[in-house]
Amino acid sequence: MIHRYSLSILAALALVLTATGCRHKTAPAIPMPEIPVAEVSQADVPVTMQFVGQTYGKSDINLIARVDGFLKASHFQQGAPVRRGQLLYTIEPASAQSQVNEARANVAKANTQLVEAKSNFRRIKPLVDIDAMSQSDLDNAVAQLGAAEAAVKAAKASLNYAEINLGYTEVRSPVDGVIGPTNANPGDYVGPGSDIPVLNTVSQIDTVIVKFFMPYRVYLNQIDKGGAIAFGNISLEMANGAKYPEPGIFNFIGRAVNPSTGALDVQVSFANPDSLLHPGQFARINATLGVRHNALLVPQKAVNSLQGIYSVYVVDEDDKVAYREVTVGQTVGGMWLVESGLAPGERVATDGFHKLRSGMTVKPLGAPADTTTKK
Repeated sequence: MIHRYSLSILAALALVLTATGCRHKTAPAIPMPEIPVAEVSQADVPVTMQFVGQTYGKSDINLIARVDGFLKASHFQQGAPVRRGQLLYTIEPASAQSQVNEARANVAKANTQLVEAKSNFRRIKPLVDIDAMSQSDLDNAVAQLGAAEAAVKAAKASLNYAEINLGYTEVRSPVDGVIGPTNANPGDYVGPGSDIPVLNTVSQIDTVIVKFFMPYRVYLNQIDKGGAIAFGNISLEMANGAKYPEPGIFNFIGRAVNPSTGALDVQVSFANPDSLLHPGQFARINATLGVRHNALLVPQKAVNSLQGIYSVYVVDEDDKVAYREVTVGQTVGGMWLVESGLAPGERVATDGFHKLRSGMTVKPLGAPADTTTKK
């Protein structure tokens, strides 16, 4: 019994000594993570944007059949250049030609009646002067002469109208340009009273215009940052990614917001001497909209993006980390332009995001702390 009791005492003493020894040991310190940081900088930045637009000819002119009839022939190659005044379509002219012939006959008949009326007037007037005929006879002769002269004018007007309609049976190009695919073939009934009023379209493509939309929000942002928008350095990116060689010219911004898109119409134009551009294609337009003075910039690698939300980790003057959402604009080289969420001189982490949590202390590498920054 004594031996068992002694062993128990010794075991208790050993536990006490072990616990006492543990209290005097120091736990190893966890090193602070070293995190590279960069300072939020300021600079004057050209505001550039990209828009997607559609190309149009300088003028896209519909060729409309102005008289009804059967299409007799077409005289062009679809998609080929055409010249002003070039004959493109012929509508069967027989009906219009018969109207011209009838109108000419009416002119001849009216002229004959006019000659008769003049002769009658010349015969009666001297007789009235010597009282051989009454004044009423002269009045009738004068009236017949006036009616014959009016009939001639009316007949000539009808002839002119008939000749105009005959001319409409030949559809000619109103401008130099490129003609599109035809909407009618020989034998089709065309004209205002038909199902094919528009025969084709001729586009002037020596100059090509591009129309696109500018979101009204973008417009307001630019106005807020210093006045009217001035488009400059306008360039076009073609479908194969190549830059179009000719510079763009700003034409106008629409007067009203389109209620279906919430945007303003914008039009720019490009010279097209080699016909590289054609109407109907989509094009990317790059343009400078002005200069953003004292814009805030951070490295692109400092900004995280998740489901459209952009964020950074800010390191304050006490080297503590804070998560913060930001609004970014365009990219400038390897930098993001920051619209809101940061102040000049603040520091942001540029790497090691998986190690960071709000409130933790880090060892910043890079930009020194700016203790004058106000938050």
